[in-house]
Amino acid sequence: MLFQNKIFEQMNELGSERVPFLFVIDFLKKNGKVIPLDELTDEIQFQIDKKSPEFPSKVELKKQPISFEAYHQQFDFVHQNLQYGNSFLTNLTCETPIEINLDLEEIYHYSKAKYKFLWKERFVCFSPETFVKIRDGKIFSYPMKGTIDA
Repeated sequence: MLFQNKIFEQMNELGSERVPFLFVIDFLKKNGKVIPLDELTDEIQFQIDKKSPEFPSKVELKKQPISFEAYHQQFDFVHQNLQYGNSFLTNLTCETPIEINLDLEEIYHYSKAKYKFLWKERFVCFSPETFVKIRDGKIFSYPMKGTIDA
């Protein structure tokens, strides 16, 4: 909780000073960083709405998804709780180990997505969807990942 509080304090401080910043927090909320945009280095890169080049070679991807039975059990649990009214929106995801013949920078460079992010030698992510918009001083969020035709 101490880590989270520090990150949120930094975000609130920069926001109150109207300093544009980038924040990154992993899904476990154990690693993160808050960086004013004017202090970004090449350690962190991001792109919005830029055309990506074609992959120069064949991509080899090996994945090890969970079994159908394990997924079905998780799906049933989520479905049952939706029926009970314990949630109105749930995103069921499963950890899937992969092997690929590309490094993170290559994945970042060649991925075709509206939004791309690379934290050098740590992780890469990309999405075709806009999750947050600020319009007329109001913040709007669109949390339904995977709902648009990419």
